[in-house]
Formats: sequence, C-alpha cells, structure tokens
Amino acid sequence: ASGPAFALRGTIEQLREEAYRAAQAKQYEVAAEKYRALRGAAQQKKDPRLAVQALNAIAGCHYGLFQYRDALRLYEEALGEAEK
Repeated sequence: ASGPAFALRGTIEQLREEAYRAAQAKQYEVAAEKYRALRGAAQQKKDPRLAVQALNAIAGCHYGLFQYRDALRLYEEALGEAEK
C-alpha cells in the first residue's frame, strides 16, 4: 500500500509510539504534544475512537503535570466525545 492513507497510518503508529515512550519517561509536556498531533491525525482519518483515546491520554499528561483542572476538563471532554 502507498499514498496518503498509508503515510497517515505510518504517522499515527509513529506518533502513538513516541507519545507512549515520552509518557513512560514522565516527559509529559512532550507526550502531550505527540498525543495532540495523534489526535489531529485521528480526526483527519475520521477515527473518533482513536481521537478520544488521544484526548484521554492528553488529560493523563496534564494529571502527571499536576494540572488537575485541565486534566479534569479534558477527561470530561473525552467522556462527552466517547458518549456520542
């Protein structure tokens, strides 16, 4: 397979792996940026499940940074999207 869909799929997997590794290393700012990019790619691909998972992960990064209000807001946003 080739073309834009293949490139996007590769990008998504790469972003997911990079974000996960950054989060595991407690580099939450870096992880959040990667998860934001992953969310954008998921939305472009029209993959709402992955977009919600990425948003939930962004919330987790805020939690890891002790930014509890932002984390809660993002968790609630993810929940709202998941319930659609």
